[in-house]
Amino acid sequence: MTKNTKTKNYRLPADQLQNLEIDRNGRVTPRLHDLDPLQNTLLSVLYPGIKVASVNVPAEPLDDYEESQVENALARLVWNGIHYKLVGASGSAKKGKFYFVDQQHSRAIAERFQHWPQAAIVYFGILVSPCKVMMEEPEAQVLVVPDRKLGTNDCRGWIRRSVFQRLKEKHDRNPLGPDRTPSPRAACKRKRRTPGPASTISSFRGRETGNCPETSCGRALLSVPHGLR
Repeated sequence: MTKNTKTKNYRLPADQLQNLEIDRNGRVTPRLHDLDPLQNTLLSVLYPGIKVASVNVPAEPLDDYEESQVENALARLVWNGIHYKLVGASGSAKKGKFYFVDQQHSRAIAERFQHWPQAAIVYFGILVSPCKVMMEEPEAQVLVVPDRKLGTNDCRGWIRRSVFQRLKEKHDRNPLGPDRTPSPRAACKRKRRTPGPASTISSFRGRETGNCPETSCGRALLSVPHGLR
């Protein structure tokens, strides 16, 4: 399996990524600041041909007319002849940032979040968050077990020591600084307590035992844009 391991950088080509903003009057323009490169993300690996628009909307309060103008722009986003559909957000939704993809890929993204708008808002960030290290294991085996079996819970997984070592070697070839060396123990955080998609952090402990501390993580109170309903 080692010889089939692939490690490289993943980045969406420039023609597949648009950074846009919508003003309070519903006008769509290119965004020249706060650019979103989407480098080394799961989105770029899982959907290599996807076209993405990272869109900022006004974060300040709007009156009823302005809100309707922004919502209409979100629902009918077309840029460079491509029709985009709102598929999610991330923690940055509190700052007015949302993600759109071309219609061809919108159904696959919706199915990934079980057509659940709230999950797309809260957990889409998993797909667009940059990874320190990315490694492809074409022949890896994954064992799915019931919750709390074999030391698991809704936020904990395990990987082989040999796989972690290859991740570390990949990191060492591209150092991020002495204070950011990956630790063999990954922190675990409970992301949600209700049924539905949840983010997962893989944990490595080798032969060691012990409990991984869990931290409750409250969901942000975000309104769901009409385009996701």
